[in-house]
Amino acid sequence: MHIRLDSSLQNVDLSSDMTACSGLECILNAVRRGEHFVFGDRKTLTHLQKSQSLSLAARRVLSHIVSNFSTFAPLSRSLSIHVVISYDERKEPVRLSDHEWDVPLLFIGINGLAKAVLVTENLDDANLFEHAARQYATSNRIGCQIALTKLGGGGSTTPDCLMNAVVVERNWVLCISDSDRLHPGQEKDSTAKKCEGFAAISGAVCSYWDIPSREVENIIPLIFFEEAVPPTHSLAWERHRNEIFSQLPHAHHHGDLKFGVSLRKIFSYDANTPQKIFWTKVANDLATKGVFTSACLSSSQCATISTPSACQCFVVQGFGDKLLEAVVKLLGRRSVHRSCQAVASDPNATHWFEIGRRVFEWGFALPRMSVYDASSDGPLPADQSHSY
Repeated sequence: MHIRLDSSLQNVDLSSDMTACSGLECILNAVRRGEHFVFGDRKTLTHLQKSQSLSLAARRVLSHIVSNFSTFAPLSRSLSIHVVISYDERKEPVRLSDHEWDVPLLFIGINGLAKAVLVTENLDDANLFEHAARQYATSNRIGCQIALTKLGGGGSTTPDCLMNAVVVERNWVLCISDSDRLHPGQEKDSTAKKCEGFAAISGAVCSYWDIPSREVENIIPLIFFEEAVPPTHSLAWERHRNEIFSQLPHAHHHGDLKFGVSLRKIFSYDANTPQKIFWTKVANDLATKGVFTSACLSSSQCATISTPSACQCFVVQGFGDKLLEAVVKLLGRRSVHRSCQAVASDPNATHWFEIGRRVFEWGFALPRMSVYDASSDGPLPADQSHSY
């Protein structure tokens, strides 16, 4: 996370205010461990660097930031999400906007500072988003670490996981979940609403974002999706990519890519509901374009049959519930650079990199610093020359 040290920290007497001193040590040591990024105006950084109340390791971190000020300044300006650390009598953070918080130094001194937390419905989601963040950083040529603690919320219990991470653990938390929208105009589901509602009323460093499509599978770049599709579904994937996504991309973004969208499912929707209207139009449009058989459209069997699996007339084919896991494994086996090259011109690249940007900013950290032990002296080690 991008942490900005406010100029009010120049007024702190670190020799007498042990809580404030502890808070600053927590921040600087978290940066040294490669868990956060700290910046501020040059005067404030230089003032704190000279404080003999701080450990030598902490002062060396400040020295590194000051020495590379001209490099870090544009990087700091490019990050929209940040936490301002200020000094006053408050004990709790304040939300200044959707992307900015003011956290008292005393709060850090009391509660400490860990890595930012990413809460998702399951760990496969979190791992996928971390891959997106690394690819975003690489595509923008930003050398950094993505430092996050990942938590799987367990689907419907994700709001509870979010609240525990914020209220009990006192962490800085980004929560991302599916929206489960069956059509473009539908509201997000109850799980998403609960997470969003908590984040909105909480003054803590906490933010929520829901997938703009139905589920996480819907925003996976097609090139990764295609490589993860089982061989048994390869022909179905070719039809989906060439005939459905290319002509009706909204059917891809709101379809059930795990289990499919069958005609029986469409027939089961109540008459005149938005999802009935949306999916009936999708089916009719596909038939008009010649990529969906009209005979299948009028099949009364799919409308009345008692066994769902007996209706094999699918508007959107399903590709199994292990697809996300397969994509995560695929990305874990290849380099970030290779993945970036593959996704650069992908039709889903915009959605992919938007998620990547958000997770990147929450997890943004400088590479771990091998600062000398406090008992030593001398300049920062030579291996602190990083490319940012």
